[in-house]
Amino acid sequence: MIDQSKLKKWFAKEELKRLDKLLAVITYRDQLLTRSDYRALLDGCVYDEEKAKRFEQFCEKFVVQVTGRFKNLPLVLFPWQKVIFRRLFGWIRPDGTRRYKYLYLTVPKKNGKSAICAAISLFCLIADGESNAQCFLAANDRAQAGIVFNAAANYVKASPKLRKHLSIVPSTKRITFAKTYSFIQALSRETCTSDGIDASLVVYDELHLAPNREMFETLRYAGAARSQPLFIVITTAGSELDSVCGKEYQHHKKVLSGEVEDISMLPAIFEADLESDPSDPEVWRAANPSLGLTIQEDDVRDAYNQSVETGMLGNFKRRRLNIWAKDTSYWMPRDKWECLAADEFPSFEDLQDYPCWLGLDLAETMDINCLVAVWKASDSLYYTRQWFWCPEETIPVRSRETSIPYAQWAEEEWLLTSEGAVTDQDDILEFILDLSEKVMLQEIAYDPWQALASMTRLEIAGINTIKVPQTMAHLSESTKAIGRLIRNKELVHDGNPVMSWMVGNVVPIFDHNKNIRPSKKKSKEKIDGVAALVTAFARVIVADEEAELYEGTGIAVF
Repeated sequence: MIDQSKLKKWFAKEELKRLDKLLAVITYRDQLLTRSDYRALLDGCVYDEEKAKRFEQFCEKFVVQVTGRFKNLPLVLFPWQKVIFRRLFGWIRPDGTRRYKYLYLTVPKKNGKSAICAAISLFCLIADGESNAQCFLAANDRAQAGIVFNAAANYVKASPKLRKHLSIVPSTKRITFAKTYSFIQALSRETCTSDGIDASLVVYDELHLAPNREMFETLRYAGAARSQPLFIVITTAGSELDSVCGKEYQHHKKVLSGEVEDISMLPAIFEADLESDPSDPEVWRAANPSLGLTIQEDDVRDAYNQSVETGMLGNFKRRRLNIWAKDTSYWMPRDKWECLAADEFPSFEDLQDYPCWLGLDLAETMDINCLVAVWKASDSLYYTRQWFWCPEETIPVRSRETSIPYAQWAEEEWLLTSEGAVTDQDDILEFILDLSEKVMLQEIAYDPWQALASMTRLEIAGINTIKVPQTMAHLSESTKAIGRLIRNKELVHDGNPVMSWMVGNVVPIFDHNKNIRPSKKKSKEKIDGVAALVTAFARVIVADEEAELYEGTGIAVF
């Protein structure tokens, strides 16, 4: 129960006296969780334990699960679901109707949202005492609306008791209960075209995806003519608080805290604290009430590790911890890269006993060209150094038209220059030939675009060159490997600020198999240094695989 000091702050003396009398006789004090609950008491609302349990009893009697570890078993609500839905259906107004008209339930993905949405719609269709019930399963697009509808339809198919009374019309995504002229209807922005909807129930799934308020406003009060309409939002966190869902989230947080008093709203918000440690399993459990049931801890751990590896921690926080955060589309925060800079980078002489791979990214003659060296000191320690070239005459223009300190980099020789308006690739080739005398060079890995002629010259000089196509298949493993090395602080670099800038520019792309690679097209600024590093590491990985293959055979592989 809320402490007396807050009650004195919220209510007048006369109201406090009435509350004292009410609290002396009620048996459901555990239901008094917010300021609005006490206001509901003063307004004559009561909590009916028998009505509170009707929804979960309906699920256990009529709803049969069809997938996962609970397949063919009755739908038994999880403990956290019982708490919410007992409140939703158990609080009653003086006229006998439900107290709550709006449930805002926000929970991370994979906690059973679709299943509970489907069960609610079936309960409100046939067991809520509503004649001509009109239950709408709303989402922002047809596919999302179809997910919840299909779950409800599958429940009907799997339950002989439901099949006896309900009919499914797949073509229109409709389930009908002829006895009371009632129906369930899937609804999306494409099909929600009328303000004349007389809804007894609306379940709005994933409100955070709504592009505007139009559909929300149409459905929010679509049951105004009903005696006890129910509007339910079930969503995960979004990325913009200045959105329809963001504003609803902030309003319901105020209802929870007592800042706003509204007896008709039931906020149920499962989220991690903004400042919590996203790697802590206790934080995962607090945000995911179905952890260990519909989602396993190992799955969350894998998602966390991948988010760190790919620089997508913002996505993990939003989808797995339900924290409102912008989607982090960048590959790696600059500070994680910059903290790996050596106070004094080893000399070529210090590194001469370590195998070395070069990655080359040649650009158009007016753009930035890059060479990256990678030394493998051990399985858990790598060194890397980068060199960049651009035409000298382009630097004043670059500095003037952008905020990037090209001139400073050139002055400090982090950015090498060629005289004139174009980069002389002969300078780069001479640099590579000179470097090959100082390191235990294994290969030069290169992006074939713009490089074939130069590579022919290096091959004539006796240097082993390897073409690495810039595709997902060739770059995903090396991109992931670099992410792991950065995360584990097993990669040391020379602190080149040009490379640090490029690391912060990288936007990755993914495929459906969770492969990843840097994308020059999606990255708004230069990422050539990272491209060269990933290209070089693609060959380091191949060398490691070959060494493992020949291990124990007496054949040396460098």
